[in-house]
Amino acid sequence: MLLLLAGCLLLTACGGGGGAAPAALASQQPAAVNPDPTPPADPVYVTGIFETSTEFESYCENPRPGTADMLGSELFEKHWMRSWTHDFYLWYDEVSDQDPADFDDKLVYFDELKTAAVTPSGAPRDQFHFTLNTEEWQQLSQSGVSTGYGMSLIAINPSPPRELYVRFVEPGSPAFIAGVRRGSRIIELDGADFINGNTQSDFDAFDAALSPASSGESHDFVMLHPGDAGNSSFSMTSDNIISSPVLISDVKTTASGKVGYLVFNDHIATAEQQLRDVFTDFEAEGLSDLVLDIRYNGGGFLAIASQLAYMITGDADTDGKIFELQTFNDQHTVVNPFNGQPIIPMPFFDATLGFSVSPG
Repeated sequence: MLLLLAGCLLLTACGGGGGAAPAALASQQPAAVNPDPTPPADPVYVTGIFETSTEFESYCENPRPGTADMLGSELFEKHWMRSWTHDFYLWYDEVSDQDPADFDDKLVYFDELKTAAVTPSGAPRDQFHFTLNTEEWQQLSQSGVSTGYGMSLIAINPSPPRELYVRFVEPGSPAFIAGVRRGSRIIELDGADFINGNTQSDFDAFDAALSPASSGESHDFVMLHPGDAGNSSFSMTSDNIISSPVLISDVKTTASGKVGYLVFNDHIATAEQQLRDVFTDFEAEGLSDLVLDIRYNGGGFLAIASQLAYMITGDADTDGKIFELQTFNDQHTVVNPFNGQPIIPMPFFDATLGFSVSPG
């Protein structure tokens, strides 16, 4: 399921930018800094009344030099989130309207700006509600680079006794070199008991170890690897990790023919060439079936999804047909609110779209 700028909100105010097409890969030149350093009066909350998000988008508590940021306050940033959500969020009418001033932390407030509805299976309807620094998002989406150890984690139980496991490991990453593998469980972080620790110092240790702010940070881990009788203690140093959107591709020979297996984790720019290479190999193998594993895929560029669908299906079943039609909320039914263009169906793309860029 791919929800791009519909069920999630990438924080792009205060000089940020976003998009879903190849043109979004081009850099944007910042405007001049506001010459008036005096911040305006804080916005006032009125229940059910929403100013347009553009009224607040450039006002920041900490303006960045050389950008279009203007001096404001954190309250401006929270009002921007509130107005943006009301205008663009797919389920805007299911969001409880709360006074931004009642929240000391803007990220805590952001967590409230989503629907509380669940699907028939009991899962949250909105599973893509997250925040990410604009520069980090651009780096990840365009070149697949992020800071960390190269391991993806999943919390089975986030409260004591906590259970945090490794879902997969990037080849050649610090985690891979340290012997971390799928199913490894975190026991301690920098000497703090991860399973039962519940003090502020424990939480600080967890945050520092699991979310290194930059490459070159060394942290101590204790993990229980699957199949081992005891725990393993080791250190890992964070690095700039180049993710592999195509994590695994393999061909198995079965009684009914050759079956391809593809683990596809990210619809990011670098996926385009990787997918083309894999499907060239698959075609040469003469597959009878394909298993597409996207259980860990968080989405990304819809155009990449269209290319992948074409690679799987081919000309005969896609020529002249629609791959998808973007649906926004009922306030935007004719014009795409993010590019000002008419909402038209996206076809199956059978050629490169210029996504491919060199990692690093």
